[in-house]
Amino acid sequence: MRLMHSDDCQTLSQYPLQLTTKSLKFTVCNACQTRPVKWMVANSVHSPCDPAHYCDVCFKMFHYNAQGEKTCDFKAFQYTDNMLVDRLFNTQTTCLLIAEDGQKISMIL
Repeated sequence: MRLMHSDDCQTLSQYPLQLTTKSLKFTVCNACQTRPVKWMVANSVHSPCDPAHYCDVCFKMFHYNAQGEKTCDFKAFQYTDNMLVDRLFNTQTTCLLIAEDGQKISMIL
């Protein structure tokens, strides 16, 4: 904290001043490296690593054919990136996974 200077904004309603903003980072897709992760896939021959993280577009492209049928055996979990929320509030990072059969798994990272 410091005293006001003549170069500072003199309008009281402008205070407190926001000097910086937190950058929101999210886990990106292992395939395209651009879109946020929506799926975590395990035991897939199409994945570069195990488990792998995919956005909706890449998940469907790599694991389903044009008719919507699986192209290989794998386990897929819906991925919720709680890291965004945790970074905003400085809390412990957890990851919620939901299997295709509806089973919920929560992991602390």
